[in-house]
Amino acid sequence: MPCYYTGSAEGDALLAADESINKARLDRLKLTRLLCDICKTLDECNGSFLMSKELKSWWKKHSKQDKKAKKGKKK
Repeated sequence: MPCYYTGSAEGDALLAADESINKARLDRLKLTRLLCDICKTLDECNGSFLMSKELKSWWKKHSKQDKKAKKGKKK
């Protein structure tokens, strides 16, 4: 547990909030990776599983972003 003592209540609160935001970002990244893996697996099943419209929409956008990112890394 990090020390939040900055000399002021406001400073301590800002440090605590910043750490919470960073943790939330990491959690979101982990969940996005898991969801991506799940959708890839569902795609590999050749449509044997039904996805909700919301999930299909997310997956379509996400897979396009992944393709763009991979193209950028190859350059």
